Order: sequence, then structure tokens, then C-alpha cells
Amino acid sequence: MEKICVICEEEIKADPDGWDGGHNAAPVAKGKCCGECNVTVVSVARMKQLGYSQKDAVATISEHERQLKNQAFLREWRRK
Repeated sequence: MEKICVICEEEIKADPDGWDGGHNAAPVAKGKCCGECNVTVVSVARMKQLGYSQKDAVATISEHERQLKNQAFLREWRRK
């Protein structure tokens, strides 16, 4: 059965680590969301609930994403 994101209404695809169960969409919506919406919408909303400004929340998440990509690159590079 195809899982659909409650935010963008696209199919929920497996994350790079293989998880295909979606992410908790709260506080934006009830149900599951895709990885992209989890990062770009849900995480920002959660950080705003903690008192971050929109600008600071986006900057923090962008930096975190950059670090994760660098870590993934290094893991792959070390395998070679």
C-alpha cells in the first residue's frame, strides 16, 4: 500500500537509511509526512514552537542538513 504525505500529498519514499514509514507530521498536521516535508516544514514549525524565529530555524536546519550530507560523503569516501 502506498503511503501519502499529509502535507504535500506525494508518495512517502524510503529515506537514505531505508526507513519508509514516514515521519510524525505534528504540529503541522495529523498523520505521517515525507522526509522532505519533515525537514522543510515540520522541523521548522517545531523550532518555532521552541522560540526560534523563522530565519533562525531555517538556518539551523540548513546547517544540520549540510553536516549530515558531509558525514554521508565521508562515510562513502572511507569505503573506497
